[in-house]
Amino acid sequence: MKTSCRILMLFLLLIVPFGANAWSVCGDLNGDGNVSTILDLVYYANYLYRGGAAPVVMADADIDGCPGVNVLDFSFMWKRIFQGGPPPCTGPVNCVPGIDNVPVDSVKLFLTTTPVVGTNVPVVVECSVFVDPNMLSTIQFAWSWDNPDLQMVSATASTAFDSMQFGPYFFLDDNVATTNTNQMAIATATGGDFFNGTGFYPADSSGWRHLATYNMTASSWTTGSSLTIDIDQDSAYASTELIFIREYPWEYYYPVWGGALVIADSDGDGVFTPNDNCPTIANPGQEDWDNDGTGDACNPTPTGSNVMVQIGSATTITFSQVNSSGTTGIIPEGTGPTPPANFGVVPLNNPVYYQISTTVSFDPPIEICFTYDGADVQGNEADLTLMHYDGSAWVDIKSSQDLTLNIICGLTNTLSYFALMERCCISPRGDANHDGTNCNILDLNFLVNRIFRGGPSAICLPEADMNGDVIPQNILDLNFAVNRIFRGGPAPGACL
Repeated sequence: MKTSCRILMLFLLLIVPFGANAWSVCGDLNGDGNVSTILDLVYYANYLYRGGAAPVVMADADIDGCPGVNVLDFSFMWKRIFQGGPPPCTGPVNCVPGIDNVPVDSVKLFLTTTPVVGTNVPVVVECSVFVDPNMLSTIQFAWSWDNPDLQMVSATASTAFDSMQFGPYFFLDDNVATTNTNQMAIATATGGDFFNGTGFYPADSSGWRHLATYNMTASSWTTGSSLTIDIDQDSAYASTELIFIREYPWEYYYPVWGGALVIADSDGDGVFTPNDNCPTIANPGQEDWDNDGTGDACNPTPTGSNVMVQIGSATTITFSQVNSSGTTGIIPEGTGPTPPANFGVVPLNNPVYYQISTTVSFDPPIEICFTYDGADVQGNEADLTLMHYDGSAWVDIKSSQDLTLNIICGLTNTLSYFALMERCCISPRGDANHDGTNCNILDLNFLVNRIFRGGPSAICLPEADMNGDVIPQNILDLNFAVNRIFRGGPAPGACL
């Protein structure tokens, strides 16, 4: 009897390959002998998304006929269990992603809050399906970030997943620590009906449907910090394929990725790159006078001869020759280099300096033309001039003026600060506060505030030179004003 048993065992060893599972059955992931049950489906989810154990026999988990064990097999089994789909391992299906409808379905990411040190940075993942007549049963993609100073804290799904049997997965191996180590997150939802073309889950005004919200914390963030978020397809994780799966008929396809999201303030103006209408030149006010979507500080300048850049309705910059294309910008500012003696920047009570720069290579000269408001000119309009700061001094570059259209032009070989100026000392000296009346108690108060309290400087410095020593708004001018107002001293003389 013992001999018979030994012979039978030897026979079994001979007919069964060494190391194989004699009871292997396609679709039995957990090795309990039952095929395509809810336990196998849960086993899939744990393996794919939660770092769970691999299938007992890996070949038994590849049930859809397409290479690899991934979300396609999971979806295949889900349809088998809940929708009467085909049995596992009955032959290959179409393993080539389907062709999407037009307009195409797409996925993109939004960063909804500027990163601030030590606070949550919500990253909203959005998904849009505009015209597809069939519902989706699975959405899956992964995204990564390049700045280790940002770490994932938590994630929440939108209410679109309320009906999901298995719900959404957010983290690698269902573990935020693994997610942060790899700087990669996932957005996966399986086991339900959602996002159909008739608006099963409502879209916002732009047509995007909220998929999930990821909360990150910035441990360090400065003006020079940056963050790039992009799609990630890492073969080390089964859950990172960018994929949508339809229900009827069973098919899958790749949606269009909306492209990398770059968060940086490269020009240091306080506006992050995706929202900056001129990301290469600082323009904190985002001025766009011509409403073309490109900031006034960053207008395209092509190559060629007599290339004119029109910035709004107020400024034209004409290059005689542009050798390499780029951008040309103008930034209006309230301060700039000190004007020459006896000159003030127009308008005198609210001066505007124009800082012009370009990234193009050009041959001089350049013609700069400004359209001005005649009401801003206090003196003789014909005496208005256009000044350019050459790096060491203001230079009068005025070449022409149209008194009817209020246009003044100048020629320059370089770019930096420009300003419309007029002679500001058009009355006797002593009008320190520039209110039209010279050397009264208000001018005295202005000088006291300036000298002892750090108050604003005089709009027109020669008018604040009470004693005519060419050194304006100092203690000697204050003494001169006191002597004039309270002791009947001499009146200020004419402007120098």
